[in-house]
Amino acid sequence: MNWHKGIKALLNAEATINTDVGARIFPLVAPAATVTPYITYEVIGATVSNTKENPQVHLSSVEIVAYCDTYTIAAELGTKMINAMKHKSWSSGTLSIDKVFIKDQNIERLEDPTRYAFVLEVNCFVPYK
Repeated sequence: MNWHKGIKALLNAEATINTDVGARIFPLVAPAATVTPYITYEVIGATVSNTKENPQVHLSSVEIVAYCDTYTIAAELGTKMINAMKHKSWSSGTLSIDKVFIKDQNIERLEDPTRYAFVLEVNCFVPYK
């Protein structure tokens, strides 16, 4: 399931995200004491579907979370994440994501330390091999 590296690549390709978070994009969790804002991503589900056009397609759900100090920054970074993901494709060697679709989005207030998280859930169509 190495195709998930495409999520990080798509986020890194968005110049405005790169300006905001730099290299602070991590799978699952960020290292302790990571400076905000930063982004994490995680595959939260996957199914295999059979269709006429493509006999085996992986439909995977990915949760992408931007952790920020303020609501405003979370909302702005969230918009940039949507733009980086919406209807995008990615390929590197034998790994690829055919298309990314936005599934859900919201902003949560976290405690201890107080910060905000823009939570973006996307569906990725991935060729099943």
